[in-house]
Amino acid sequence: MKDPVVSLIVPAYNSERYLLEALSSFAAQDFKEPYEVIIIIDPSTDGTVEIATSFAKTHQNFRIIQNDPKLGLGRSRLKAISKAQGEYIAFADADDVLSTGALRTFVDALRQTGADCVNCSFKVLRSKKDGAEEKHNNLFVLQKVLTREQAISEYLADRRIRGFLWTKMYKRSVLNSRPVITLNEPKDMFEDAAINFTFIAHCEKVAVIKDPLYYYRKGNPTSNTTIQRKDRAVHHLIVFAMFRLFLEKFTTKKILDIYFKHLDTMSMSLIFDEYLDKKAGADPALNKQIVGKQFKLLKNKKGPLPIKGTVWEEASSRAFLF
Repeated sequence: MKDPVVSLIVPAYNSERYLLEALSSFAAQDFKEPYEVIIIIDPSTDGTVEIATSFAKTHQNFRIIQNDPKLGLGRSRLKAISKAQGEYIAFADADDVLSTGALRTFVDALRQTGADCVNCSFKVLRSKKDGAEEKHNNLFVLQKVLTREQAISEYLADRRIRGFLWTKMYKRSVLNSRPVITLNEPKDMFEDAAINFTFIAHCEKVAVIKDPLYYYRKGNPTSNTTIQRKDRAVHHLIVFAMFRLFLEKFTTKKILDIYFKHLDTMSMSLIFDEYLDKKAGADPALNKQIVGKQFKLLKNKKGPLPIKGTVWEEASSRAFLF
């Protein structure tokens, strides 16, 4: 195969249920230029390796990397980025589907706008009681090229640029920029949002397009977003703290001020996380006490964010990769 223009990175772990459907959609792209698909697999107990290996035998542009020991989503993606050969890099999960024109549309947008990243709309696949699936649109009305500051604002507002890696294609040079947040939370909670924030911060321009290029499967019982957790709020709070630490250390006061303007959005996210934690069996009073007290530190603009004695103290010691 000629040097690929695009590398599509697909982490997989116990993914046999939907993997073949996902890989088939990656192979069916109408993109006329060379592209590679890197399937990076954590040690699995089902047929994930066998399905991926069999598929790669008949598709020369598919590559398999097997991790030993398990790396988790965050470190798997970073490892795959270091192995990728494409000028542009996109991401997909092993239980989701790409529209046929996804790679072509992404690349066209990057070339036409000169942006460092392009972000698309997506559709949600929800399982019905009869086993069928229905599609729900998650469409962005904005079609625009944003500056770094505008993109960070949209990201923190959780509006047109969401924390998902799979709605984006980046120039490889951006993903190799340093430093980045390398937070690898237990069960990879919010790792997308953490590392994606620093990727966006390294972009001079981000193109937002309306096209729904990605089909996200909601309700997969093995997905990290579906598994019930009792500590969502605390770990989301840690990620928000890492955002501020990153901005304080590596960017400008202007961008840090944008962060402070979106604290209300972060607060609403934490309230929703506390609700989900309670449904999963967490002690709501204890959760609220921990999160509420620590969130006050994020809101305090007097001096740098404290680290010692916080819930993010340990995470901050290993948060940044240079």
